Amino acid sequence: MPRGQLRILFAAPAWAPSRAFGGPVVAAGELVRRLVAHGHVVDVLTTTILDLHQRPSARSRLGVVDGATVHYLGTPLRYRWMGITPTLPAALARLKRPHVVHVFGFRDPVTTGTAAWCRLARVPYVFEPLGMFQPRLRKVGLKRLLDRTLYRGVARGAAAVVVASERERDDVVAHGVPPEKVVVRGNGFPDPDERPGSDPDGVRPRLGIPTDAPIVLYVGRIAAGKGIDHLLAALHVLPDAHLV
Repeated sequence: MPRGQLRILFAAPAWAPSRAFGGPVVAAGELVRRLVAHGHVVDVLTTTILDLHQRPSARSRLGVVDGATVHYLGTPLRYRWMGITPTLPAALARLKRPHVVHVFGFRDPVTTGTAAWCRLARVPYVFEPLGMFQPRLRKVGLKRLLDRTLYRGVARGAAAVVVASERERDDVVAHGVPPEKVVVRGNGFPDPDERPGSDPDGVRPRLGIPTDAPIVLYVGRIAAGKGIDHLLAALHVLPDAHLV
């Protein structure tokens, strides 16, 4: 490989064209696109899960997304976003040895298996729990048990743990990750000027927003835990601001 070029492997429970998994798919795609633009070679290991309604394909296939080679592993069984991919060990064995691996997700077979392979093969990896490090929502007791056993090595064996905010950093540190191992890296956004048909100057007239009024942009799902209630409360002290 050319000097300075890296071979990077991503492992994730879902990938484009899936959109139902939410923002992580978009964030991961932007990371990959920028890495490829810098001349690195990127492979992705993921499932064939598209959403929680369709049955995922049991057949593996290859695709190219954002310049990366995506290995959609046959997924004959799944529980929600946790896809069982029997061909994961074979796929890891076939790939050229990566310089570094990005484990993008937590508590699913693809990311757990890939992290374990990295530790055995002595390949450095970064672990990004996507806000799921603290057990919450459903089956909290089971998650805590598995975090102490089956999943214990995922964060412990990582060269770095990547989080998207200071709040998430405090969360993972409070649950035992050494502070010096945690890296805060915000989610990237595509450059509006690079998007076909984008018209930043047309937003205000289209939405009826005065030219001198401040705009507060929220990007994300409307869901509990996203802090939207705090955002709405803040608007009471910013009467001239418009929330988009």
